Amino acid sequence: MTTSVKFIVSFVVLVFVSMSLYAKTITITRSGGGPNGFLNVNETHEDNPWPLADASTLDCTGSGYSACEWMYPPKISAIPQVEDEIDAGNYSGMLEFTHRGGEVSVVVWEGTGPYDVLIEETITLPDSVVE
Repeated sequence: MTTSVKFIVSFVVLVFVSMSLYAKTITITRSGGGPNGFLNVNETHEDNPWPLADASTLDCTGSGYSACEWMYPPKISAIPQVEDEIDAGNYSGMLEFTHRGGEVSVVVWEGTGPYDVLIEETITLPDSVVE
């Protein structure tokens, strides 16, 4: 491999790694729930030191009586807008949303109904925060 090709490959890898360092991820999984709620609701948060990525996960499974809701919701999220789409019967889609602080959310969701859906959000921090 020539020096220029190695440089280009290294640069591309560095760009992708640095982009991932400044992102937060939120994942909600609903599986097997019913009109009264879910049997199991599990919430996890991984708060890593800056600038590593933070991750929040909400897993809701089985038919029961508990709402699939955060006890400690992420501070920034576009998922409420996606919940409106799911309530309207749109069980798959993509949404890009810019928050007041300049953070950009990209949310992708896929499911077969309101009780069986996977929602994944990636929040990228604005350049002013990263610098």
